[in-house]
Amino acid sequence: MKLGIAQLVDDHGDNYILMRPTRTGDLNLDGVVTISDFIDLASNFNRTDVTWQEGDLNYDGQVTISDFIDLASNFNGTYAGSTGAISAGDQLALASFASSVGVDPSIIGSEVPEPAMIGLLSGAAMLLAARRRRAR
Repeated sequence: MKLGIAQLVDDHGDNYILMRPTRTGDLNLDGVVTISDFIDLASNFNRTDVTWQEGDLNYDGQVTISDFIDLASNFNGTYAGSTGAISAGDQLALASFASSVGVDPSIIGSEVPEPAMIGLLSGAAMLLAARRRRAR
């Protein structure tokens, strides 16, 4: 498993960076090492100054036989990902980083509400604020 990085375009035409753990060789980060990944690597073979999504699987800045071997050894392999708890040391490191950049460290590890819930809570807050103004 490696960390893959790709610059992609969303449905609105906006560029974004996708980083995710994946199988070595999964250039397009779809979770499967397929012929599509092989074609992308092959089209950039022997090029330098390239990225993961262009075939640089060992992050040495070039697409070589080493990258091809890495892809071939994982061909048809999948990675669905997994989740797990972080260690106490990692949680302390995250809290320290959060406080150093001005984020309340107490929120580290807390659940993030779904976007729909944020909208619902925002709407309720606006209704309560409007109700308070009318009551005065």
